[in-house]
Amino acid sequence: MRFIVTILASLLTLVMAGLLAGYLFLDQRIDDVAQIDPLTIEVKKGTAERDIGRLLVDSGVEFLPLEFELLSVLLKTSGRYKSGDFQIPANSTRREILTLLTRGSNIREWITIPECITNVEVAEILLSDKRLSGDLGELPPEGMLSPNTYDIGSDMPRKTVVARLNKVRIEELARAWSARKPDLPLASPEELLILASIVEKESGRASEQSKVAGVFVNRLKKNMKLQSDPTVIYYLTEGRSKLGREILRRDLERDNPYNTYTRAGLPPTPLCNPGNNALSAVAQYDDTDALYFVADGEGGHWFAESLREHNNNVRKYREKIRGQR
Repeated sequence: MRFIVTILASLLTLVMAGLLAGYLFLDQRIDDVAQIDPLTIEVKKGTAERDIGRLLVDSGVEFLPLEFELLSVLLKTSGRYKSGDFQIPANSTRREILTLLTRGSNIREWITIPECITNVEVAEILLSDKRLSGDLGELPPEGMLSPNTYDIGSDMPRKTVVARLNKVRIEELARAWSARKPDLPLASPEELLILASIVEKESGRASEQSKVAGVFVNRLKKNMKLQSDPTVIYYLTEGRSKLGREILRRDLERDNPYNTYTRAGLPPTPLCNPGNNALSAVAQYDDTDALYFVADGEGGHWFAESLREHNNNVRKYREKIRGQR
């Protein structure tokens, strides 16, 4: 009996010594360089953990058989690996590689949301981008998605992008409202957003948006109708930017909540998601005596203080267009 106990004790000692040696061996290899050259790998959604190790080996990362699995347990990274595209820098250690794979994709791509497109158009961009995943969820109200160029990760949920666009817009709108002129004749940040969308629809030239805003502010103060074609177009196209034809007199005469030719004041919602410059242009509008403006045929506008001067500008514009045909 004593002999058997001695043998078992010896075996246990050997096992413990082997485990300790194995641990020390792995502990050293954790911080050894596992590959020399930089490389990019794609971990697809649903990839089994053992297959991630095989992918790394096939890509040139040096792992012994079962080493990836054992190191995952040792580093407590097992079960935490993310899908996506990963850029592994040159001379990365095994610890750095396994840790990197738990943080999500480190390769950033970009998506551009143009200024002053509608929610319908933003949705089309996001749904058509194959780099994103999932549905959109419920979109915030019109105007509450900030246009810009954003970095995105591979397989990023569309809901995440929508939430980010909304968060940026909330912050932008709050800043613009807090910086508004004291006599701005608007009752809320929402009204500022509505007027900013009209301003940007009327003029995409950032340098003159504050003057366009000044014209509309003057009209609001005088209780004049805004008479803005884009408000009518928004209603006719059900939230899209392009009418696809010239706006007609009957369009301007047909009453609806968005028709600023038949109704005074602002329409009920923004016409698009305006850029941050348009928000600032309304908040800090130009002090101008102008009450009218018309396109100058070169991307800008002529401004006028009287209807007579405005009508002369309209005639100039029409003559210029006829001369270009």
